[in-house]
Amino acid sequence: MNLLQALPRDPQVIGAILENAPVGIVLTRDRRITGYNRTFGEMFGFTGDAGVGMPGRTLYRSDAEYAALGEAATPLLSAGRPFSTELFMRRQDDSHLWANLIGYVVNPQAPSEGTVWIVEDRSERKRAEEELKRTRDELAAILENASVGILFTGERVVRLCNRRAAEIFGYASPEDMLGLSGKAIHPDAQSHERISREAGPLLSAGKSFQAEWLLRRANGSPVWCRLYGKALDPSRTELDTVWILEDITEAKRTHEALQQTLREMEAIMNNAPVGIVFTRERNIVRYNAKFGELYGYEGDSAVGLPARVLYPSDAAYAAVGNIAAPQLSRGLPFQGELFMRRRDGSDFWVNLIGYVQNAADPDEGTIWIGEDRSAFKQAEEDLRHANAELVEARDRAEVANRAKSEFLANMSHELRTPLNSILGYAQLLKRETSLSERQSRGLNTIEHGGQHLLTLINDVLDLSRIEAGKLELQSEPVALPAFLRVVADIIRVRADEKEIAFAVEVAPDLPSCVNVDPRALRQVLLNLLGNAVKFTDRGTVTLRVAARAEHPHQTRLRFEVTDTGIGIDPAQSQRLFQPFEQVSAPQHRTGGTGLGLAISRELVHALGGDIAFASTPGAGSRFWFELLLPSAQRA
Repeated sequence: MNLLQALPRDPQVIGAILENAPVGIVLTRDRRITGYNRTFGEMFGFTGDAGVGMPGRTLYRSDAEYAALGEAATPLLSAGRPFSTELFMRRQDDSHLWANLIGYVVNPQAPSEGTVWIVEDRSERKRAEEELKRTRDELAAILENASVGILFTGERVVRLCNRRAAEIFGYASPEDMLGLSGKAIHPDAQSHERISREAGPLLSAGKSFQAEWLLRRANGSPVWCRLYGKALDPSRTELDTVWILEDITEAKRTHEALQQTLREMEAIMNNAPVGIVFTRERNIVRYNAKFGELYGYEGDSAVGLPARVLYPSDAAYAAVGNIAAPQLSRGLPFQGELFMRRRDGSDFWVNLIGYVQNAADPDEGTIWIGEDRSAFKQAEEDLRHANAELVEARDRAEVANRAKSEFLANMSHELRTPLNSILGYAQLLKRETSLSERQSRGLNTIEHGGQHLLTLINDVLDLSRIEAGKLELQSEPVALPAFLRVVADIIRVRADEKEIAFAVEVAPDLPSCVNVDPRALRQVLLNLLGNAVKFTDRGTVTLRVAARAEHPHQTRLRFEVTDTGIGIDPAQSQRLFQPFEQVSAPQHRTGGTGLGLAISRELVHALGGDIAFASTPGAGSRFWFELLLPSAQRA
């Protein structure tokens, strides 16, 4: 039984029901309106029975919509079943309304008897739904494009979030955060419990919660956020709460860096060994303890004073300003040494450096760094006097040294001429066959003493020539193997006299001929080898010569003399190459002047190298030098 069959048959009752129904009711037959109630007339703009007899098409916006409705409704109605839909319908003034439409046939056994349609105006609801959809779309757009993270939580889990929130917490998409527990974004349980304690009372009171909070990303790394929380229903904060999050990690890091910089600056200010003062508009605004100490101001007593008080006069202050101001205004530093004034009126020398705090805006102020240079100035003055005295003493010493060198050079000729005569006559007399043993011994003594004296004179002459800057080297082709054999033969005689071994180790790749001053090289080698024999009582003296080609026409030669002698005390090594210094024990000093090593080093310097040594007391010594020599062809 359908609804119409259940209705009372009394026409008055039916009329009262239809007339007072809160929905529009219209009867149609053969697609025309046969009757309607008051609500329908008001709904569609019919006055009285003006709509009776009109075609049903009148209620629709277009033929197409009317035909579509017929195609959908006819199969159901003809089968005695109701039809229901929502669609736009047309009022008489051509305005539209959104209607919920339900149709029934009056008599299912005879559908042609007509149809009853119930119409409910849902325009307001439709507008509300559209407004809700628009609001949701706008909210979705806000959520999607907001530069801050937005989270909706309920029952302590994430119910909704935007893309920025997912980015802040390191998730690939907002969907990955849905259902996450609040604990998942906190570094630990204590943090989650603490935010509940602090935020809960405010949210329950309908107030917002604001804080800077350390949270956790998906990978476990920390993220600092500025939080704004608000409960949608303060009475049920556990259900719906919205959180707005701003990632302030970089700002926090920058703030920490700034705080660290400020602490460092404060430490510099407090511990700087120089005075530091900040000025603005020519007034002192801040300074460090050292500045107060230098200028005699206690505490902050100089703050607010004009910078002029630091200068001995208006003229001095203006002079510094005339020089410094143009430089500082261009962002360039100013530096100068000048007299400045302490609080007690005394003047002192200051090295003053000035900088503008901000080159883009010099009016922000200037930083001045002052260093007390009074002691330095006094020391500088003392040094100038001392240097003048030293220059005078040096000049006197150089004059005396030149005179000494010239005297020795001149005297050498005077000494060697008679000495050569003595040696010559001694050698001639030794050839006499009639000499007695006593006479032979006397002549040997004369010859040995003369040779020793000639060696001493030659050493002194060489040193004086070096000191006078008159040492001249004459490079020439030298057949190296033959040159080394001559040197070795001379030393071997001395070694044999002391009954010690003498060895020569020459590299197989030694060049056959080089350009060098043979006299200088021979003298160095004989000096080094002679010392090695002299200070070796047992064991071996060795001469090693190695070669290393560095350029197509140059070879680096390394000469090394080793011995197993007495060695050198490390405490005496600094004196080893000093003229007239002998660092060995007294029993080994006979027959020497202490000039051999000094002359050898100077000769090696002139040849382009330097002598180095290593020694162990009681185990021997090793001297070596290297020379880069050009190759040569034999003459």
